[in-house]
Amino acid sequence: MDEGQFELVYHIWSYEMNTLVSVHTRISRDSCSYISVYDIFPNCAFYERDIHEMYGMYFEGSPCMDKFILTEWDGPPPMRKDFDSEAWVNEHFDWQDYHPDWLQELETQGGGITIHPEEQRFSRRNKE
Repeated sequence: MDEGQFELVYHIWSYEMNTLVSVHTRISRDSCSYISVYDIFPNCAFYERDIHEMYGMYFEGSPCMDKFILTEWDGPPPMRKDFDSEAWVNEHFDWQDYHPDWLQELETQGGGITIHPEEQRFSRRNKE
């Protein structure tokens, strides 16, 4: 798939007609908008709202594009592949050492997690 595009997929089932309709379309990441199918299938409003919140795609004609789950979120859409969650956390939060007595005791017995965030082997910044 082209890096500059989203693939939007609808699977709509009609119990009345015993029919499944699948629609696949590609949308530019730059414009990131599409026409809502709310007029055809009202149940899609919830899913379009979720896609808008998590991926930043806007659906023209949808009755509600308000935040639903991420009401306090002020960052970029978190489910996009280009969203670097580790970088966002490092920009917005300060790391604090958490070393309570019970954890120190566990570490002396050979347990516990003692890897500092900068030393994580899964860090994107260490891979680049």
